[in-house]
Amino acid sequence: EPSGRSVRELCLDHQDRPHNPFLPGGAMVCASLIKPDQPLADRFDHIVDVTRRLAGGVSPGFCNSIFLTERRSSPRNHAIAHMVREKNGFPDARAMPDALDLWFMGCAIEMSTEDLSVVAATLANGGVSPVTGEQVLSVSTVRAVLSIMFSCSMYDFSGEYAWLCGVPSKSGASGVIMMVVPGVLGCAVYSPRLD
Repeated sequence: EPSGRSVRELCLDHQDRPHNPFLPGGAMVCASLIKPDQPLADRFDHIVDVTRRLAGGVSPGFCNSIFLTERRSSPRNHAIAHMVREKNGFPDARAMPDALDLWFMGCAIEMSTEDLSVVAATLANGGVSPVTGEQVLSVSTVRAVLSIMFSCSMYDFSGEYAWLCGVPSKSGASGVIMMVVPGVLGCAVYSPRLD
């Protein structure tokens, strides 16, 4: 659900859980659920593999300086992680440091606007890559992702964006916006001045 509060606020919902997976607390908890019994490197390899398949076989890059900066210079994100752990929001509280690192690693994945548009097109195509024909995600997973993208993935602008644009979209700190028109198209635009 949208939180109704700024993305920068330290807050949980009325059940002491993160509001949604596109806000930091929810993203950290989601990261903790990705192959939790495997080593961190294998978990990240899985994310890269799924991202590659969503992008039609193009391997994404990784920006180590972004990862290290996020890891060292984000006291608010560390505070959110500790708040979620205090409220037993992680399936295994001991896994919180790795979940935080995995999330930071995911934030450092790089790809071109063209490759991101293929990811959007895969979502628009019900999880089937228009490049390879592979069913990368199930239809039910795509439906869930697009619902969350529509309602609460544009940070503080989510409600107004849904009203004005009316399509599931996701913005990123780099200035990229990915948009999905289900059954029609996926696209991505980039400008460092966006958001």
